[in-house]
Amino acid sequence: GTSADRLVLTNPTGDNGSAAIYSQNTAALTWGEYVDINLTSFDGARGIYGLSLGKSAMQNVRIDQSQKGKTHIVVVAEYGGSMYFDDSLLVLNGEQSYAFGIFAWRTSTAYATDSMISMLGNPTVVGEYVANMSAESGSNVRVDRSMMYARGSHAVIALANQANTKLYLNGSTVAAGIRLGAKAQPTDTPNWNVYGRPVDAADAPVSGPAGYVATAATQTYAALATGDGAVYIDRDRNNTPTSIVMMGASQNDALYSQAKGTVYSRDAIIETRAPQSNGARADSTGALVLTGNQITTLADQSNGIVLQGSGTSLSAGAAPTSNTIVTRGAASHAMRAEGGAKLALDGSTNLVPAAGSNVSGVGSAVLSASGAGSEVNVSSAASALLIGMTQDTTGVNNFGALADGGGKVDFAAGASTGGTALMATTGGTLVFAGAGATGAGSHTVVDTASFLDIAGATTPVAIGSLAGAGTTTLGASELVTGVGTGSAQADTVYSGVITGAGGMLTHDGARMRLTLTGTANNYSGTTTVQQGSLRAGATQAYSAASPHVTLANGLLDLDGFSQTVASLTNAGMTRLMQTGSGLPTKATQIPPSTTITTTGDYVSQGGSLVIGTELGTDGSPSDKMVVNGNVVNTSPTVINLTNVGGAGALTTAKGILVVQVNGADSPAGAFVLAAPGQAGGFTYTLV
Repeated sequence: GTSADRLVLTNPTGDNGSAAIYSQNTAALTWGEYVDINLTSFDGARGIYGLSLGKSAMQNVRIDQSQKGKTHIVVVAEYGGSMYFDDSLLVLNGEQSYAFGIFAWRTSTAYATDSMISMLGNPTVVGEYVANMSAESGSNVRVDRSMMYARGSHAVIALANQANTKLYLNGSTVAAGIRLGAKAQPTDTPNWNVYGRPVDAADAPVSGPAGYVATAATQTYAALATGDGAVYIDRDRNNTPTSIVMMGASQNDALYSQAKGTVYSRDAIIETRAPQSNGARADSTGALVLTGNQITTLADQSNGIVLQGSGTSLSAGAAPTSNTIVTRGAASHAMRAEGGAKLALDGSTNLVPAAGSNVSGVGSAVLSASGAGSEVNVSSAASALLIGMTQDTTGVNNFGALADGGGKVDFAAGASTGGTALMATTGGTLVFAGAGATGAGSHTVVDTASFLDIAGATTPVAIGSLAGAGTTTLGASELVTGVGTGSAQADTVYSGVITGAGGMLTHDGARMRLTLTGTANNYSGTTTVQQGSLRAGATQAYSAASPHVTLANGLLDLDGFSQTVASLTNAGMTRLMQTGSGLPTKATQIPPSTTITTTGDYVSQGGSLVIGTELGTDGSPSDKMVVNGNVVNTSPTVINLTNVGGAGALTTAKGILVVQVNGADSPAGAFVLAAPGQAGGFTYTLV
């Protein structure tokens, strides 16, 4: 044909496998230009068929496959056959399995440039896919600078299946789950300005992704590698990147690898707009090799990159650069391991998301590990997760790391959370190990039946704040709360268990309060309040096995709940009286009776002891300190008395007990009153 007078071939007849253009054997070569091929009636017809080293070279060919039956292949190369296309249009309406635009099979080759391949079909059988282009059984397919569109469910733009099979997609435009121009009847003459192209609701052409209209498509993929096959996505020779837009109703991933298949993608611009539609996913021993991609997911439960299953892998390949990952929907994580998958982030492999990455949906995390055996491991080389990657840094909506369902996020030696909030829930575990691992600035939530484990840390582990009802395992390490400014919150409550042989707890948050309400804390290392306050929210919330220390700016606040500790060194403030509801009167508070008891010594280092006392006659109710060891005095403790409803009365016997020392040594002058107590004209002094 010519540009003015095209050659038209219509409906080859015969058995399944009939073709409009057919070449076979080594010497066979078909060449065509300005050819229209219309396949509108026969079930199983091929447009162009190259068999047994047969070759076809086509330019400006338009193929319309409008029959909605089974086993339709627009272009097929088989047993070493070769197909070459340029500036052509291929539109396929396959409704069932074995419907392909370009199909290279059994060590064959197909190559298309500057063309459009569109799939209008909508298969209804789950697991039976149609593909714009497919390479199988050791074949190669390459498509450059082309447009690939799919409208219906179970469609794959680029499919590579079986060992030694490769499919290349370079500098092309890909979109799936979008409305495409169609014909009212299979036998209608197509309007090639619209047919197979993206259109709006009125079937008018749209110029770009902003105008795409979603269909009800599900389970579609831009690239699928399976059975040891490989899909390669890259820039073209003009340095133009491949762009991918996934729409439809749900479950429409851009990149998908499974069953030992591998998807390689470099510098692609990827966007998914439907729920449960990931930027890149690997399961069932699939592999992803990703570098320099821009991945954006806009809907709920749509991860940037997700590994599913113990045999999956993620790497960055040669000459890697970091991927930029942005998620906008709820429960949409930047990087996720689930189903026993292992995700290792090492800065040397550039798998840590690039600057400009961001998660903003409710319940979304930069890193997520979900399910028993699933792990995300952050190495020292990976360094900080940028706090800018979470839209909300307080943990109300977003997290730097989320471990749930038995999953584990592990920060190794030297790794940092960068101040992002951390969450362990439904059996998940947050781990800090080695030297220098830190969560400084990170608000850390450990939910019921979930875990924070620092037993493997060889240097103190800092976090911003601690909340939740789970278990914190110190081992022999030290947990330092209240450090940094990132997502740290002013006041938090922890009702869980803190345990560990020799483990230490240090609160270092200026103007911050950590309230402990769990009653099973049993760690034996020192509890140090450097700044801020460590408050009791229940009787015996402090570990009875732990020596407690208050430094000059620290407050040990019992707030009306009696506690036993191994020993107490007081250079700051120890406050026994109830203050959580303000300064109560006798009518609104139970009589003061809070006791702090040391099984060992009390070391006075110039701190203060704040107690409430009903200033009355002998034996009136009072908060008190009970020391079962000795009192060691390096600087006197100042006792601040607050009268709680006492009217004043004469004491004639032993007075009101405020400090009881049961040990052998209690030096004179170890305790002094800040000021005498006054009530009803009576003055109370310390004897």
